[in-house]
Amino acid sequence: MSWKKAAGLALFVVILLGAGLLAWRYRMKQPEFVVELSVPSSAFTHVVLLADGRPVAEGSTAFRGVDRPTLSAHIAGHPRRSYGREMFPELSARLEGPCGSETAEVRLQTRLDPSEMQRALARGVAMTVQAYTQRRGELADESADVWVDNREHAEVKLVVGGHEEHVAANSKGVYHISYQPACAAGREVRLDDQLIGEVRESVTDIPLDGTEYHPLDMKYSRNYLVDTSGKRCYTYSLLCYVRPGGFGCSEARSYRGKLLHRIPGEKVHYFLEPSPERLEVPGHVTMEWRYRLSSGSCGWYE
Repeated sequence: MSWKKAAGLALFVVILLGAGLLAWRYRMKQPEFVVELSVPSSAFTHVVLLADGRPVAEGSTAFRGVDRPTLSAHIAGHPRRSYGREMFPELSARLEGPCGSETAEVRLQTRLDPSEMQRALARGVAMTVQAYTQRRGELADESADVWVDNREHAEVKLVVGGHEEHVAANSKGVYHISYQPACAAGREVRLDDQLIGEVRESVTDIPLDGTEYHPLDMKYSRNYLVDTSGKRCYTYSLLCYVRPGGFGCSEARSYRGKLLHRIPGEKVHYFLEPSPERLEVPGHVTMEWRYRLSSGSCGWYE
């Protein structure tokens, strides 16, 4: 073989080996992902995202006008010869709250398509993956409805345990709260930094279907009223409407002079608004019940 042919063959081998090396390095390049993690429960204050058991991101879970807080994390995958699930790290989460922490599974909503992963790696961009946490229920949660009267008052922050809500100035409304009842810190109610009381430790005596109890009975109540002024007087009224649409009866409880009140557990249909004098009652029932929470002069409460 002439030296020219030998040199040409050697050059071809070098080119072939170089191309193979580049392909191998490309296939072994470390992929990158952006994980968008939805957090499930407002009873927790923080979430820590773990990739292969190591913390990679941490964020607050406090509610600020959104239903499900999201934690965004940029994480590195595993370099592999083939594309697929094995390039993605094992994810888990640690949820932290006033009464401790619990581990949670992280489940993916985005399918890890090998061709999409290959395209992202070729472009040198991170692939976005949507995920959510699946709780294991190691810490118990309770829920409550908190009715807030913030009329003629500046914006205020309502905190129940680890749940946080920002109440707009001069407003009124109801907030569905999740909290951890296992410790005092998980039950504390605060306006900004002021401690105003606690919610109940637990409601375990839920009435069974068919159990008769008075609607104004406080035994089963998960409802609370917050008066940001601490000076107003209120009436919680049970109203009954009978056919053919007339007003039938009324019972009431009164409250005054506190920032936090525990009120009966039925739904409040009319919160700081008038109730109708007449209500259409369906033909198959004899009476309809409605509940009203109103405020007025404190003179007759004396």
